[in-house]
Amino acid sequence: MRDSNTIVVRALGLLLRPLSRFCLRHALRMQDALEALKRCFLESAVEQLEARGAKVTDSVLSVMTGLHRRDVVRLRSGNRSPDKAHDIVTKVLGQWQSDRRFLGSNGRSKSLSFGTEASEFSKLVKLTTNDVTPASVLLELERTGLVLKQDGEVSLVMRTYSPKRDPDRGFSILSDDLGDLVEAVEENILQDPEVPNLHLRTVYDRIDPTALKEIRSWMLKQGQELHLRAREYLSKFDLDINPQRSAEGTGSRVVITSFAHVEKS
Repeated sequence: MRDSNTIVVRALGLLLRPLSRFCLRHALRMQDALEALKRCFLESAVEQLEARGAKVTDSVLSVMTGLHRRDVVRLRSGNRSPDKAHDIVTKVLGQWQSDRRFLGSNGRSKSLSFGTEASEFSKLVKLTTNDVTPASVLLELERTGLVLKQDGEVSLVMRTYSPKRDPDRGFSILSDDLGDLVEAVEENILQDPEVPNLHLRTVYDRIDPTALKEIRSWMLKQGQELHLRAREYLSKFDLDINPQRSAEGTGSRVVITSFAHVEKS
């Protein structure tokens, strides 16, 4: 047990290194980081208790996190639920780009009618989620510049969701990516699954600086095509899209995320 704890503590130090560099780049002090860490500990503890159906109390949270009770009370009074709108948008985009009912003869996403309950766009959204209305999804797609409305139809103008000019949404996606990456690597290292989670890394550190723009464009195109193929494949197993498939429980979560970082010398 002691050896296991030592490994985890060392791993924590490694995980915190990039976050500490992030703090220093943005002039955040230890006090700022500590306050954010307290809030994250608390939110994660609440999530775990609620997932187990256990009663959530200030006392339990204090013991579970090591936070003083007064900090628990203070932080809980200001808790907000995380925004998951980008998950819905991503799922709608994936369905629009992989379901033959919403593709044109060229195999690309076709323009859809919208505005009524029986419209093609409403049918698209209802295939992917019942949590929000088609009008709300369309508003978010417009806000992020992903679609264009013209002549009673809505067209997809961007194939991937990139929350430009929206720091809160962008860093929320980054937070989800970090969480999934940590769990995937943790499972590979500490649990040794029969089929490991995908975790690959390719680095070249002597690249011609004049080629960086070309490389960024190539990486972006390859990544978009990878995710289009992934969405087409995974949609075959999604229980909302394929209700005829039988499965116990609410279904499992599968994530594929990718990034490329081109660092200037």
